[in-house]
Amino acid sequence: MTVRNWFFGVASLLIVATALLLASQHVHSSPGIFYKPAPLELKDNQVLNVYYFHGNVRCSTCKRIEKYTTQALQQGYLKPLGQHTLQLKTVNVEAEGNGHYVKDFQLMTRSVVLELTEDGKTLSWQRLDRVWQLVNDEQKFTNYLYKEIERITQDKPSV
Repeated sequence: MTVRNWFFGVASLLIVATALLLASQHVHSSPGIFYKPAPLELKDNQVLNVYYFHGNVRCSTCKRIEKYTTQALQQGYLKPLGQHTLQLKTVNVEAEGNGHYVKDFQLMTRSVVLELTEDGKTLSWQRLDRVWQLVNDEQKFTNYLYKEIERITQDKPSV
């Protein structure tokens, strides 16, 4: 084996290894969400509030739940966000005056809650407890959020 052949062999190996490394990093850091949400169809006097409830201390999992929720809403519901028919509300339940949310939405821990309102009054709400189970899979997390948004806005169950 000549030095030239050895050099090209090592260079080829490095190129393939680099390509594989970059591809694996791309898959893990940017999974791409493929589920398209149903259109948000609300009456003129209705608003869908998406709450992310947290406390004074926020772990990395809590921050990821907030991040995935925010990204999913920005990806799937940018227009309703801009029109304020869908609102993302990040609330520290430990801050003064926010304790009522624990009772209002039966919060047991940090959570995401959907609340459908009409003329400012709650029609229905849903606590999304499965966000904790799905926090390690952004695709499943997003699918879950989109399906629950569709369910609460189309079925409109009572509180």
